[in-house]
Amino acid sequence: MELFELIQTLVSAHGPSGNEGGVREAIRKLAAPYGGEASTDTMGNLIIHKPGPGPKVMLCAHMDSNGFIVTHVEKEGYLRFGSLGWLPDRDVRRQSVVFQNGVRGVIALPEDKEEEKSVKLDDFYIDIGASSREEALKLVQLGDVAVYD
Repeated sequence: MELFELIQTLVSAHGPSGNEGGVREAIRKLAAPYGGEASTDTMGNLIIHKPGPGPKVMLCAHMDSNGFIVTHVEKEGYLRFGSLGWLPDRDVRRQSVVFQNGVRGVIALPEDKEEEKSVKLDDFYIDIGASSREEALKLVQLGDVAVYD
């Protein structure tokens, strides 16, 4: 596997904080051809042990990425959200996001806030193209998580 393909596989795996299963499975599949016994501990860490003589090697890295969790769905179909992990102290407007089920959206602000220099996370919403709360809830549920696309 080429380095670019490897990186593409890892960064496209869905793994927001607290829900790293997609990344863990991607790494497990990538490591499988090299043998060894794969297990997951109670904290969700992936451990691959290949017994034998020789030097011991440990690769240690974060599997999670910053994300968003749906906390409320507006009557117009917009998704209000909270942060998973640390979100930078910067504007997230117009960022593309993707949910684990493949639904995509864009982070936006209400028109009356669009010109403001200082906005809070509570001001933003995710637009998934739904025109009503009912339509949005057919695509995304409260508690669903998204990551940057």
